[in-house]
This record gives sequence, structure tokens and C-alpha cells, in this order.
Amino acid sequence: LKKLPDCIGDLASLETLVISSSSRLHHVPASIGKLKALTFLEISHCASLKKLPMAMAKLKALKSLKFIACVFRSCPKRSLPVGKVFKPCT
Repeated sequence: LKKLPDCIGDLASLETLVISSSSRLHHVPASIGKLKALTFLEISHCASLKKLPMAMAKLKALKSLKFIACVFRSCPKRSLPVGKVFKPCT
């Protein structure tokens, strides 16, 4: 998998998204910001993913955000709306 499909934003009721061990993933579409019910997002071991879309700042329901073994060149400039857990971009 090199990129998540743009239609991921159509999954309006999606509450949990785990993206893991996808070493070729290099793109998360801006449509991820449409996931209004998303409360848990984990991105782990995605070495080719170097930046996150600004639209992630629209994830208002997000309560847990985890980045594990990821190295981003840039993250959204606006703060990400998370409640309980935030693992910063490293």
C-alpha cells in the first residue's frame, strides 16, 4: 500500500483507524479530516510516510493519537485536537 485511498473520508462512522507496518505508505489523503467520528488513530512503523495532512486538525472527536516508530518531516501546523494521549511527531 503506497497511499490510503481518498475515499477513506467517506467512512463517516469510523471510530478507530490503525495504520501499521506499511513501509511503502507515503501519503495520507486530506480526506482523513472528514472522519468526524474518529476517536483513535495510530500510525506505526510507516517509514516512508514523511508528512501528515493539515486536514488532521479537523479531527475534533479524536481522543487518542499515537505515532510509533515514525519520522515525519512535517506535521500539521495547527494543533491536533486530542484528549488523553498524544505522542508527538519525532
